[in-house]
Order: sequence, then structure tokens, then C-alpha cells
Amino acid sequence: MVKLVFCEFKKLKRKHFLLLVAFTACLFPFPVTFLVMRSGTTDEVFGTILFMLMAWIGVPLMVPATAGIIASMLFNMERDNGTLKNLYAVPITWRQLAGAKIVVIFFLSAIFTVVTFWAALIAAILTGSTVTGIAIKLCASFWVGIFYASITLPAVFLVIWCNRNTVFSTLLSIVYAVIQEVLI
Repeated sequence: MVKLVFCEFKKLKRKHFLLLVAFTACLFPFPVTFLVMRSGTTDEVFGTILFMLMAWIGVPLMVPATAGIIASMLFNMERDNGTLKNLYAVPITWRQLAGAKIVVIFFLSAIFTVVTFWAALIAAILTGSTVTGIAIKLCASFWVGIFYASITLPAVFLVIWCNRNTVFSTLLSIVYAVIQEVLI
């Protein structure tokens, strides 16, 4: 199973989408930092408010959309490249392959939230604010990523079940993320 996960990461490494994901993880904290600065909060609560806004606004919207897009890329990659028939010759079951892809989705969602936390931390430090409880907030960011990846699983299963092209799966993931954000 570990070898399958590494193979999925190697396949994703060829795509440049992961750089875009890292960029979007770093992009959202800066406007939120500006909003928190404009609210006139004190230095003691600045980091906490920034972290809470990221956990309530940025991550719930971005992680499901990003995880859904990554899922559509992962699950459609073999079909799009014409290598699905080759996988049937290898003694790997469909469950093992799907499990490895889901592990990659969980891992990348956790990494996305951790990168978002570090970007928010850097933005807070650039404003001259003191941030306390960094280790706890970092651990919470990791688990928030795992939580939102698990919330995204219905969209991932819809992507697998529909077995459509990547554009349809991407749109489905974005619509699911927006609906999920509105409901939470």
C-alpha cells in the first residue's frame, strides 16, 4: 500500500497543479490578515482571530474544492493516459488503488491546511503581531485538513461514480465546496 501511495505522488509530481495548490494556500491568508488588521484588534488576540478566520472561512471553502480537483485528477489519470488496461495486468486490486488515491487526498488536504497556517503565521509576523500557541494551532491545522478531507469524500465518490471528464469532476467539486460552505 505504501508503494502505491508513493506511485500516486510520483504521478502527481509530473503535474504542475500542486504548485498552484501551494500558491492558493498561501494566497488566502493575506487578505484575511488585512481584514483582521482593519478591525482594530489588539496584538494579543490578532493571531487567534486570524487562525479562527482561516479555519472558518478559508479552509472550508478551499480544501473541499482542492481535494475534489485532486481526486478528479487522480481517478481520471489512468483513463486519460490510456494506462488503465495496463493496471489490470498488475496484481493490484481496484480497492488497493482507490485506497492509495484516497490516502493521497487526505495527505494533500492536511498539507494544504498546514501551508495555509504557515502563510497566515508569516502574515501575522509581518504585521508585527505576537502569535502564541503555534504548536497547538499547527496540530489543529493538520487535523482540520483531515476533517475537511473526510467531508469531501462524498464528492470524491461522486467523481468516481460519474466517471466523466476532469472538467465535470472539477465543477462538481467546486459546487460541492460552495454548498458545503453555505451549510456550515
